[in-house]
Amino acid sequence: MEKKYLTALEVAQHLQIHVDTVYALVQKGELPGAKIGKQWR
Repeated sequence: MEKKYLTALEVAQHLQIHVDTVYALVQKGELPGAKIGKQWR
């Protein structure tokens, strides 16, 4: 099974929240995230 990585913008659109909130949730550890190159996924 192939894992799909979403951008912060895609996550924000899916959850209907602001992209800054996505970054804050990743920083708190409430959402999983990894930096791939220059982008968070």
